Amino acid sequence: MSEAAGTTGAETLWVVGLGGVDQSVLNTVSEAVTEQLPFDVRHHPDPVGTDGLSDESIDEPYDGVTLARYAALQADRDAVLAVTDIDIEHPDGDTSYGISVLDGSLAAVSTARLGDPDDERFDERLRKEAVAHSAHLLGLSNCWREGCVLRRADMLSELDALEETPCESCRADIEAATEVEAAERTERDSSTASNAESGNAVTHDLARTARFWRAIVTYGFSLLLVFLAVGGALNITGTSFPESDAVAFFALLGMLVLAWLVYRRLRRGLGWLWHRFRSTVFGLV
Repeated sequence: MSEAAGTTGAETLWVVGLGGVDQSVLNTVSEAVTEQLPFDVRHHPDPVGTDGLSDESIDEPYDGVTLARYAALQADRDAVLAVTDIDIEHPDGDTSYGISVLDGSLAAVSTARLGDPDDERFDERLRKEAVAHSAHLLGLSNCWREGCVLRRADMLSELDALEETPCESCRADIEAATEVEAAERTERDSSTASNAESGNAVTHDLARTARFWRAIVTYGFSLLLVFLAVGGALNITGTSFPESDAVAFFALLGMLVLAWLVYRRLRRGLGWLWHRFRSTVFGLV
């Protein structure tokens, strides 16, 4: 067991390396969480390998909750912040810098999308993600205030605009959350971990199927909107669809491209709505 890096008597949070992350990355994460949050931060002594993961390719985005749970099981720890170089995603398929179970004991942050490790912003981004997702374990949800480290960031530019510290309101919530006994959280998560593990493979299959059909339906709806808009414009102007095969081909190609742009807008909007639903109902942030 490594030495504690945080406040004596605080709830223990184990930082567990997963995959090929460097020790310096783990140190950066531990320092950030220790500075900002009331955790007794400790390092799991050995990195966790990926040999025990399912045969799903780790070269593709991997379910972040599954990785965090896997790291916790392999390290035999209760409250875990897994730090990995594997690209991660939410169960709905949206790629992410990190994921956590709200008011739970599992969180993961990934360095895969944080940019060049030699860029000075890399460590800053890593620190912010570590603090935000560790704070979610205390029960804090995303914050809407400008600059707060708990504000949701979908792009690196948004992440760069955040401070490394919680806002005053979130800081007050953190202080209130520390009054909850750590034993209650540990007991709750221990009882749910075994049940969740048995449905892991089924969840992966269902999530992938759902992502595929969501993309098909959303793009089909976008294409329908474009066709209706073009048809309405032709009716209003009194023109007809081009009879020339070449012109018709390029017109159709243009509509397909326009439908793709509409699809991306719809997907982002639906993703935002799903994020709100997911954080409210399932507690995933």
